[in-house]
Amino acid sequence: MLEILITTKGNNEYSLEMFGQKPIDSMIQRIKYQAQSGNVFNQGENRLHFFRKFFFPIYSATSFHPSPFVLNYTSEYFNQERKTMNHLPLAYTVGALLYCPANNTTIVNSITNGKFGKHFSLALCLEDTIQDTCVEEAEKILITSLQSICACQKEKPFYLPKIFIRVRNPLQIHTLLDRLGSSRELLTGFTLPKFSLENADDYIQAILAANARWDTPIYMMPILESPSIVSLQDRYSILYGLKNKLDAVSQYVLNIRVGGNDLCHVFGFRRHSDESIHKIRPISSIFSDIVTVFGIDYVVSGPVWEYYNGENWDIGLAEELKDDKLCGFIGKTVIHPRQIPLVNTAYKVTLKDYNDAKAILDWDTASPSLVAGSVVKERMNEYKTHSNWALRTLLLAEGYGLKA
Repeated sequence: MLEILITTKGNNEYSLEMFGQKPIDSMIQRIKYQAQSGNVFNQGENRLHFFRKFFFPIYSATSFHPSPFVLNYTSEYFNQERKTMNHLPLAYTVGALLYCPANNTTIVNSITNGKFGKHFSLALCLEDTIQDTCVEEAEKILITSLQSICACQKEKPFYLPKIFIRVRNPLQIHTLLDRLGSSRELLTGFTLPKFSLENADDYIQAILAANARWDTPIYMMPILESPSIVSLQDRYSILYGLKNKLDAVSQYVLNIRVGGNDLCHVFGFRRHSDESIHKIRPISSIFSDIVTVFGIDYVVSGPVWEYYNGENWDIGLAEELKDDKLCGFIGKTVIHPRQIPLVNTAYKVTLKDYNDAKAILDWDTASPSLVAGSVVKERMNEYKTHSNWALRTLLLAEGYGLKA
Protein backbone atom coordinates (compact mmCIF):
# COMPACT_ATOMS: atom_id res chain seq x y z
CA MET A 1 0.00 0.00 0.00
CA LEU A 2 1.35 3.43 -0.94
CA GLU A 3 1.32 5.93 1.89
CA ILE A 4 1.63 9.59 0.94
CA LEU A 5 2.76 11.57 3.96
CA ILE A 6 2.48 15.36 3.96
CA THR A 7 3.89 17.22 6.94
CA THR A 8 4.35 20.89 7.72
CA LYS A 9 6.31 22.72 10.35
CA GLY A 10 4.17 24.80 12.66
CA ASN A 11 0.43 25.04 13.02
CA ASN A 12 -0.38 26.58 9.66
CA GLU A 13 -2.64 24.64 7.35
CA TYR A 14 -2.25 24.94 3.58
CA SER A 15 -5.26 24.39 1.38
CA LEU A 16 -5.29 22.73 -2.02
CA GLU A 17 -6.27 26.07 -3.51
CA MET A 18 -2.72 27.31 -2.90
CA PHE A 19 -1.47 24.98 -5.61
CA GLY A 20 -4.61 24.07 -7.57
CA GLN A 21 -6.48 20.78 -7.60
CA LYS A 22 -5.23 19.65 -11.02
CA PRO A 23 -1.50 19.73 -10.12
CA ILE A 24 -2.28 17.88 -6.86
CA ASP A 25 -4.25 15.16 -8.66
CA SER A 26 -1.72 14.78 -11.45
CA MET A 27 1.22 14.56 -9.04
CA ILE A 28 -0.54 11.84 -7.05
CA GLN A 29 -1.11 10.01 -10.31
CA ARG A 30 2.57 10.32 -11.25
CA ILE A 31 3.71 9.22 -7.79
CA LYS A 32 1.56 6.11 -7.96
CA TYR A 33 2.83 5.37 -11.45
CA GLN A 34 6.45 5.68 -10.40
CA ALA A 35 5.87 3.76 -7.18
CA GLN A 36 4.61 0.77 -9.15
CA SER A 37 7.88 0.72 -11.10
CA GLY A 38 10.00 1.09 -7.97
CA ASN A 39 11.49 4.44 -8.98
CA VAL A 40 10.82 6.53 -5.90
CA PHE A 41 11.76 4.18 -3.10
CA ASN A 42 14.92 2.84 -1.52
CA GLN A 43 15.02 -0.67 -0.06
CA GLY A 44 11.27 -1.14 0.11
CA GLU A 45 10.58 2.28 1.61
CA ASN A 46 6.89 3.03 1.02
CA ARG A 47 6.65 6.46 2.56
CA LEU A 48 6.98 9.48 0.34
CA HIS A 49 6.96 13.12 1.35
CA PHE A 50 4.69 14.31 -1.38
CA PHE A 51 5.66 17.96 -1.65
CA ARG A 52 9.38 17.17 -1.66
CA LYS A 53 9.75 16.78 -5.40
CA PHE A 54 6.89 18.73 -6.82
CA PHE A 55 6.12 21.83 -4.75
CA PHE A 56 7.91 24.33 -2.59
CA PRO A 57 9.24 22.41 0.43
CA ILE A 58 7.30 23.74 3.40
CA TYR A 59 7.59 20.38 5.13
CA SER A 60 10.10 18.47 7.17
CA ALA A 61 11.44 15.65 5.02
CA THR A 62 14.20 13.08 5.08
CA SER A 63 16.15 12.94 1.84
CA PHE A 64 16.55 9.72 -0.13
CA HIS A 65 20.20 10.46 -0.88
CA PRO A 66 22.77 7.86 0.28
CA SER A 67 23.77 10.24 3.10
CA PRO A 68 20.40 11.24 4.59
CA PHE A 69 19.78 14.71 5.86
CA VAL A 70 16.73 16.59 7.04
CA LEU A 71 15.38 19.83 5.66
CA ASN A 72 13.21 22.07 7.81
CA TYR A 73 11.49 25.16 6.42
CA THR A 74 9.39 27.60 8.37
CA SER A 75 6.00 28.54 7.04
CA GLU A 76 6.83 32.21 7.57
CA TYR A 77 9.83 32.00 5.25
CA PHE A 78 7.78 30.04 2.73
CA ASN A 79 5.13 32.75 2.58
CA GLN A 80 7.76 35.47 2.20
CA GLU A 81 9.69 33.62 -0.47
CA ARG A 82 6.65 32.83 -2.60
CA LYS A 83 6.41 36.56 -3.28
CA THR A 84 9.99 36.97 -4.46
CA MET A 85 11.09 33.75 -6.14
CA ASN A 86 9.47 31.39 -8.61
CA HIS A 87 11.72 28.35 -8.41
CA LEU A 88 9.99 24.98 -8.51
CA PRO A 89 11.94 22.40 -6.48
CA LEU A 90 11.54 20.09 -9.47
CA ALA A 91 13.59 22.57 -11.51
CA TYR A 92 16.65 21.81 -9.39
CA THR A 93 16.47 18.09 -10.20
CA VAL A 94 16.94 18.24 -13.99
CA GLY A 95 20.68 18.07 -13.35
CA ALA A 96 22.83 16.73 -16.16
CA LEU A 97 20.60 16.74 -19.25
CA LEU A 98 21.89 14.05 -21.62
CA TYR A 99 21.21 14.87 -25.26
CA CYS A 100 20.54 11.93 -27.56
CA PRO A 101 19.43 11.91 -31.21
CA ALA A 102 15.82 10.77 -31.36
CA ASN A 103 16.74 8.13 -33.94
CA ASN A 104 19.16 6.37 -31.59
CA THR A 105 17.82 2.81 -31.42
CA THR A 106 20.01 1.80 -28.45
CA ILE A 107 18.47 4.20 -25.94
CA VAL A 108 15.83 1.72 -24.74
CA ASN A 109 18.45 -0.85 -23.78
CA SER A 110 20.59 1.81 -22.08
CA ILE A 111 17.71 3.17 -19.98
CA THR A 112 16.12 -0.14 -19.01
CA ASN A 113 19.49 -1.59 -17.99
CA GLY A 114 20.65 1.45 -16.05
CA LYS A 115 23.75 2.09 -18.14
CA PHE A 116 23.79 5.83 -17.43
CA GLY A 117 23.35 5.70 -13.65
CA LYS A 118 20.54 7.10 -11.54
CA HIS A 119 20.93 10.87 -11.58
CA PHE A 120 20.41 12.45 -14.97
CA SER A 121 17.69 13.62 -17.33
CA LEU A 122 17.28 12.75 -20.99
CA ALA A 123 16.53 14.91 -24.03
CA LEU A 124 15.60 13.11 -27.25
CA CYS A 125 16.50 15.52 -30.04
CA LEU A 126 14.54 15.97 -33.25
CA GLU A 127 16.26 19.21 -34.20
CA ASP A 128 19.92 19.85 -35.01
CA THR A 129 21.04 16.22 -34.61
CA ILE A 130 18.59 14.98 -37.26
CA GLN A 131 18.94 15.48 -41.01
CA ASP A 132 16.00 17.47 -42.38
CA THR A 133 14.97 14.61 -44.67
CA CYS A 134 14.99 12.09 -41.80
CA VAL A 135 12.67 13.80 -39.31
CA GLU A 136 9.66 11.58 -39.99
CA GLU A 137 11.70 8.43 -39.49
CA ALA A 138 13.24 9.87 -36.29
CA GLU A 139 9.76 10.60 -34.92
CA LYS A 140 8.74 6.98 -35.48
CA ILE A 141 11.86 5.70 -33.72
CA LEU A 142 11.31 8.11 -30.81
CA ILE A 143 7.70 6.96 -30.35
CA THR A 144 8.72 3.31 -30.53
CA SER A 145 11.48 3.92 -27.97
CA LEU A 146 9.16 5.55 -25.43
CA GLN A 147 6.50 2.88 -25.91
CA SER A 148 9.14 0.19 -25.36
CA ILE A 149 10.41 1.86 -22.18
CA CYS A 150 6.82 2.11 -20.96
CA ALA A 151 6.25 -1.60 -21.63
CA CYS A 152 9.51 -2.56 -19.88
CA GLN A 153 8.40 -0.75 -16.74
CA LYS A 154 5.68 -3.33 -16.28
CA GLU A 155 8.23 -6.14 -16.32
CA LYS A 156 11.05 -4.87 -14.08
CA PRO A 157 12.04 -1.81 -12.03
CA PHE A 158 14.69 0.57 -13.33
CA TYR A 159 15.60 4.23 -12.95
CA LEU A 160 13.43 6.40 -15.17
CA PRO A 161 15.00 9.80 -15.88
CA LYS A 162 13.02 12.91 -16.61
CA ILE A 163 12.48 12.68 -20.35
CA PHE A 164 12.17 15.67 -22.68
CA ILE A 165 11.77 15.96 -26.43
CA ARG A 166 13.61 18.68 -28.31
CA VAL A 167 11.17 19.58 -31.05
CA ARG A 168 11.63 21.57 -34.25
CA ASN A 169 8.41 23.55 -34.11
CA PRO A 170 5.27 23.98 -31.96
CA LEU A 171 3.16 21.68 -34.16
CA GLN A 172 5.34 18.71 -33.21
CA ILE A 173 4.20 19.07 -29.60
CA HIS A 174 0.58 18.38 -30.57
CA THR A 175 1.31 15.55 -32.99
CA LEU A 176 3.81 13.73 -30.80
CA LEU A 177 1.58 13.79 -27.73
CA ASP A 178 -1.23 12.28 -29.80
CA ARG A 179 0.97 9.59 -31.31
CA LEU A 180 2.65 8.63 -28.04
CA GLY A 181 -0.56 7.28 -26.57
CA SER A 182 -0.25 6.08 -22.97
CA SER A 183 3.55 6.38 -23.10
CA ARG A 184 3.15 10.17 -22.90
CA GLU A 185 3.05 9.57 -19.12
CA LEU A 186 6.83 9.09 -19.31
CA LEU A 187 7.32 12.57 -20.70
CA THR A 188 8.30 15.44 -18.41
CA GLY A 189 8.15 18.04 -21.17
CA PHE A 190 9.72 19.63 -24.21
CA THR A 191 12.84 21.67 -24.86
CA LEU A 192 12.11 24.56 -27.20
CA PRO A 193 15.06 25.43 -29.47
CA LYS A 194 15.90 28.90 -30.68
CA PHE A 195 13.17 30.35 -28.51
CA SER A 196 12.48 33.88 -29.74
CA LEU A 197 9.86 36.59 -29.88
CA GLU A 198 8.85 35.23 -33.29
CA ASN A 199 7.92 31.74 -32.05
CA ALA A 200 7.35 32.21 -28.30
CA ASP A 201 3.58 32.66 -28.49
CA ASP A 202 3.10 29.55 -30.63
CA TYR A 203 5.23 27.44 -28.32
CA ILE A 204 3.47 28.74 -25.21
CA GLN A 205 0.05 28.09 -26.70
CA ALA A 206 1.11 24.53 -27.59
CA ILE A 207 2.21 23.88 -23.99
CA LEU A 208 -0.98 25.40 -22.58
CA ALA A 209 -3.11 23.30 -24.94
CA ALA A 210 -1.25 20.16 -23.89
CA ASN A 211 -1.80 20.88 -20.21
CA ALA A 212 -5.48 21.62 -20.80
CA ARG A 213 -5.86 18.28 -22.53
CA TRP A 214 -3.78 15.90 -20.43
CA ASP A 215 -3.78 15.38 -16.66
CA THR A 216 -0.03 14.93 -16.20
CA PRO A 217 1.79 18.31 -16.31
CA ILE A 218 3.83 18.96 -19.44
CA TYR A 219 6.73 21.35 -18.78
CA MET A 220 8.82 23.42 -21.15
CA MET A 221 12.47 24.42 -21.17
CA PRO A 222 13.02 27.31 -23.61
CA ILE A 223 16.51 27.47 -25.10
CA LEU A 224 17.91 30.97 -25.58
CA GLU A 225 20.25 30.58 -28.54
CA SER A 226 18.74 32.64 -31.33
CA PRO A 227 21.13 34.98 -33.21
CA SER A 228 18.69 37.81 -32.44
CA ILE A 229 20.02 38.09 -28.87
CA VAL A 230 23.57 38.75 -30.07
CA SER A 231 22.78 42.34 -31.03
CA LEU A 232 23.38 44.75 -28.16
CA GLN A 233 20.86 47.15 -29.66
CA ASP A 234 18.02 44.65 -29.24
CA ARG A 235 19.14 42.18 -26.60
CA TYR A 236 17.58 43.72 -23.52
CA SER A 237 14.20 44.31 -25.10
CA ILE A 238 14.16 40.76 -26.51
CA LEU A 239 15.14 39.11 -23.22
CA TYR A 240 12.64 41.09 -21.16
CA GLY A 241 9.98 40.54 -23.80
CA LEU A 242 10.53 36.77 -23.58
CA LYS A 243 10.50 36.86 -19.80
CA ASN A 244 7.18 38.71 -19.75
CA LYS A 245 5.67 36.03 -21.95
CA LEU A 246 7.08 33.19 -19.83
CA ASP A 247 6.05 34.79 -16.54
CA ALA A 248 2.42 34.39 -17.60
CA VAL A 249 2.92 30.59 -17.71
CA SER A 250 5.73 30.26 -15.17
CA GLN A 251 4.18 27.17 -13.57
CA TYR A 252 5.15 25.24 -16.71
CA VAL A 253 8.67 26.65 -17.13
CA LEU A 254 11.04 24.11 -15.62
CA ASN A 255 14.41 25.58 -16.70
CA ILE A 256 15.75 28.31 -18.90
CA ARG A 257 18.50 26.82 -21.05
CA VAL A 258 21.23 28.50 -23.09
CA GLY A 259 22.64 27.41 -26.45
CA GLY A 260 26.37 27.93 -26.10
CA ASN A 261 27.30 26.25 -29.39
CA ASP A 262 24.66 28.08 -31.40
CA LEU A 263 25.79 31.43 -30.03
CA CYS A 264 29.46 30.58 -30.66
CA HIS A 265 28.50 29.58 -34.21
CA VAL A 266 27.34 33.14 -34.92
CA PHE A 267 30.91 34.36 -34.33
CA GLY A 268 32.74 31.27 -35.60
CA PHE A 269 34.06 30.46 -32.10
CA ARG A 270 34.86 27.03 -30.65
CA ARG A 271 36.62 26.37 -27.35
CA HIS A 272 39.18 23.64 -26.73
CA SER A 273 39.10 21.13 -23.88
CA ASP A 274 41.26 23.36 -21.67
CA GLU A 275 39.18 26.50 -22.28
CA SER A 276 36.01 27.65 -20.53
CA ILE A 277 33.24 29.19 -22.59
CA HIS A 278 33.04 31.91 -19.94
CA LYS A 279 36.39 33.28 -21.18
CA ILE A 280 34.86 34.02 -24.58
CA ARG A 281 33.77 37.53 -23.70
CA PRO A 282 31.04 38.10 -26.32
CA ILE A 283 29.39 34.81 -25.27
CA SER A 284 29.84 35.31 -21.54
CA SER A 285 28.28 38.76 -21.91
CA ILE A 286 25.15 37.16 -23.38
CA PHE A 287 25.10 34.57 -20.60
CA SER A 288 25.43 37.31 -17.99
CA ASP A 289 22.46 39.17 -19.42
CA ILE A 290 20.35 35.99 -19.53
CA VAL A 291 21.08 35.19 -15.87
CA THR A 292 20.43 38.82 -14.92
CA VAL A 293 17.01 38.80 -16.59
CA PHE A 294 15.87 35.27 -15.71
CA GLY A 295 18.03 34.07 -12.82
CA ILE A 296 16.02 35.56 -9.96
CA ASP A 297 12.81 33.82 -10.99
CA TYR A 298 14.00 30.71 -12.83
CA VAL A 299 16.66 28.03 -12.78
CA VAL A 300 19.03 28.75 -15.68
CA SER A 301 21.05 25.76 -16.87
CA GLY A 302 24.62 25.78 -18.15
CA PRO A 303 25.78 25.34 -21.77
CA VAL A 304 26.81 22.05 -23.37
CA TRP A 305 30.35 20.73 -23.01
CA GLU A 306 31.57 18.98 -26.17
CA TYR A 307 34.48 16.91 -24.89
CA TYR A 308 34.17 13.40 -23.42
CA ASN A 309 37.56 11.87 -24.26
CA GLY A 310 41.15 12.87 -24.95
CA GLU A 311 43.69 14.70 -22.85
CA ASN A 312 42.32 16.54 -19.81
CA TRP A 313 38.73 16.67 -21.10
CA ASP A 314 37.47 16.01 -17.57
CA ILE A 315 39.66 18.70 -16.03
CA GLY A 316 38.36 21.19 -18.57
CA LEU A 317 34.76 20.25 -17.79
CA ALA A 318 35.37 20.55 -14.04
CA GLU A 319 36.85 24.03 -14.53
CA GLU A 320 33.93 25.19 -16.69
CA LEU A 321 31.48 23.84 -14.11
CA LYS A 322 33.16 26.04 -11.50
CA ASP A 323 32.59 29.02 -13.79
CA ASP A 324 29.00 27.90 -14.45
CA LYS A 325 28.21 27.83 -10.75
CA LEU A 326 29.87 31.17 -10.03
CA CYS A 327 27.92 32.79 -12.88
CA GLY A 328 24.55 31.51 -11.66
CA PHE A 329 23.94 28.37 -13.74
CA ILE A 330 22.47 25.20 -12.25
CA GLY A 331 22.86 21.90 -14.10
CA LYS A 332 24.37 21.42 -17.54
CA THR A 333 23.67 19.95 -20.94
CA VAL A 334 25.86 16.89 -21.63
CA ILE A 335 26.38 14.81 -24.75
CA HIS A 336 28.03 11.68 -23.32
CA PRO A 337 27.34 9.53 -20.23
CA ARG A 338 30.93 10.02 -19.04
CA GLN A 339 30.12 13.66 -18.36
CA ILE A 340 27.15 12.96 -16.05
CA PRO A 341 29.01 12.17 -12.79
CA LEU A 342 31.21 15.26 -13.13
CA VAL A 343 28.14 17.50 -13.32
CA ASN A 344 26.50 15.79 -10.36
CA THR A 345 29.64 16.03 -8.25
CA ALA A 346 30.12 19.71 -9.07
CA TYR A 347 26.67 20.64 -7.77
CA LYS A 348 26.80 18.67 -4.54
CA VAL A 349 26.67 20.96 -1.53
CA THR A 350 29.44 21.10 1.06
CA LEU A 351 28.50 20.35 4.64
CA LYS A 352 29.64 23.82 5.69
CA ASP A 353 27.33 25.50 3.20
CA TYR A 354 24.48 23.17 4.08
CA ASN A 355 24.76 23.80 7.83
CA ASP A 356 25.03 27.56 7.33
CA ALA A 357 22.02 27.55 5.01
CA LYS A 358 19.95 25.67 7.59
CA ALA A 359 21.04 28.06 10.33
CA ILE A 360 20.07 31.07 8.24
CA LEU A 361 16.61 29.75 7.33
CA ASP A 362 15.98 28.60 10.91
CA TRP A 363 16.88 32.06 12.24
CA ASP A 364 14.72 33.47 15.00
CA THR A 365 13.53 36.59 13.19
CA ALA A 366 12.30 38.02 16.48
CA SER A 367 15.90 38.13 17.69
CA PRO A 368 17.40 41.62 18.08
CA SER A 369 20.44 40.49 16.08
CA LEU A 370 20.24 39.20 12.50
CA VAL A 371 23.95 38.58 12.06
CA ALA A 372 26.23 35.92 13.57
CA GLY A 373 29.32 33.88 12.92
CA SER A 374 28.93 30.83 10.72
CA VAL A 375 28.48 27.39 12.24
CA VAL A 376 32.23 26.70 12.14
CA LYS A 377 33.07 30.37 12.84
CA GLU A 378 34.76 31.06 9.50
CA ARG A 379 32.49 33.71 7.98
CA MET A 380 29.56 35.97 8.64
CA ASN A 381 25.96 34.77 8.28
CA GLU A 382 23.39 37.54 7.93
CA TYR A 383 19.71 36.66 7.60
CA LYS A 384 18.63 39.60 5.46
CA THR A 385 21.41 39.27 2.88
CA HIS A 386 22.00 35.51 2.80
CA SER A 387 18.48 34.05 2.97
CA ASN A 388 18.09 33.69 -0.81
CA TRP A 389 21.48 32.01 -1.00
CA ALA A 390 20.45 29.69 1.81
CA LEU A 391 17.24 28.68 0.08
CA ARG A 392 19.07 28.03 -3.16
CA THR A 393 21.68 25.99 -1.30
CA LEU A 394 19.13 23.72 0.37
CA LEU A 395 17.33 23.17 -2.92
CA LEU A 396 20.64 22.19 -4.49
CA ALA A 397 21.27 19.83 -1.59
CA GLU A 398 17.87 18.25 -2.20
CA GLY A 399 18.62 17.83 -5.89
CA TYR A 400 22.26 16.76 -5.79
CA GLY A 401 23.07 15.68 -2.23
CA LEU A 402 25.99 16.53 0.03
CA LYS A 403 29.70 16.24 -0.66
CA ALA A 404 31.38 13.54 1.38
